[in-house]
Amino acid sequence: MHRHKPGIHDQGDIMTDTIARTERRAQTGSRTAWRVLGALVLVHFALLFTSITFEAMVDPAATPAQVAHAYAHIDPALASFGMYLETGAFLVFAVAAALAFRLFATRPGVARHAATAFIVLATAYVAATIAVGFPPAVAAIHAAHLGADPVAIAMVNNIRNAGYVLQVATYAAATIALGVSSIAGRTRVWWGWGAAIIGTLTLIAGAVDPNLPGMLTMAWWVVLAVSVLVRPPVARAAVATPDDKVGDQGAL
Repeated sequence: MHRHKPGIHDQGDIMTDTIARTERRAQTGSRTAWRVLGALVLVHFALLFTSITFEAMVDPAATPAQVAHAYAHIDPALASFGMYLETGAFLVFAVAAALAFRLFATRPGVARHAATAFIVLATAYVAATIAVGFPPAVAAIHAAHLGADPVAIAMVNNIRNAGYVLQVATYAAATIALGVSSIAGRTRVWWGWGAAIIGTLTLIAGAVDPNLPGMLTMAWWVVLAVSVLVRPPVARAAVATPDDKVGDQGAL
């Protein structure tokens, strides 16, 4: 009885099937990771804008008496709840940033270095926002309810205001770094150019008025989130071809 012995063509077919299965697994995993990133970013903004409803929006140019009056009419318990909710929003963003780093740092060189810069800046942004943005606001609210000096209340509030300007600058720098990684790694290059342009404008204009530029940067993140949820990028697995394998065997 004649038995068929596996030859070069059979090995090539087996390798082709293996490559196809590996690529399908890589593509499925990549799509899932991108969609998780998009969901995390949207959850971040949902929590963020919900928490803002529990805060007092005081004009930075307000007088100490106006600041004290505004804070005296805020429930400290609700303000503390809003602080915890907003902290949760930025913890979600920290997780999203870590995942974004893994997804964008797929190529060596500039793409990976820029992604590394992004995760460092994003971590600094989250830490600064939680540390400088929330405690001063709650402290000022409690001080207003205790009848503290309006000048002291305004001084504590100004720490928060100054911190916000620096937070927006760090946010913009992180977005620029992610944009550079996107361009260098050829991952939806239009994302990268959008991030680089909007981030640069935010970095420049934020020193004068950080509100509108900061909102533009947030809008870029929302576009990124929706885009990866609807049509995530697909990363192909880096595996050898059948010809490479056959060539290697022939050289032995």
